[in-house]
Amino acid sequence: MKIASYNILSGGFNSYGYESSLPERLELLKKAIGIINADFIGLIDTFRWDALYSISQLSELFGYKKAYCINLNDIRLKEKGHNNGITVLTNLPVDQFKTITLETRDAIKTTLQINNNELDIFTVYLDDLSEDVRVKQTRTLLKYVDQTKPTIIMGDLNTLVLEILKN
Repeated sequence: MKIASYNILSGGFNSYGYESSLPERLELLKKAIGIINADFIGLIDTFRWDALYSISQLSELFGYKKAYCINLNDIRLKEKGHNNGITVLTNLPVDQFKTITLETRDAIKTTLQINNNELDIFTVYLDDLSEDVRVKQTRTLLKYVDQTKPTIIMGDLNTLVLEILKN
């Protein structure tokens, strides 16, 4: 099983603007994702994708059985006009996709069924400016982790969260 995380920078657009109707680098992203060839891939910074594509369009576009796309719902980013998000693509059996809130931003919890066992994968995009906010987001994230299940936390963590390791 191959699992990957990829920060695609502004959803494949050349900027965080709204001049283009579709991502200019979409074909390059499709090619790169094809080369990565992961069974599960978390795409970070899928700017505007929740407004541009349906779940079925994303699945078809990238050749995956399942997709899930969310907006971060970060008020600070929305005020800047950044409709940033996270997208998950997978060919693995999904029990459920769930949007979870980590203080100021949303994340994706995916529960997979692997060999009659559950595996949780959290795809996150932690705050890009404040270590204090990242610590709060990480503490909230850890409340969602089921200690009895194998779990992967991936995405753009933006830094090491050393404060968490002290406790």
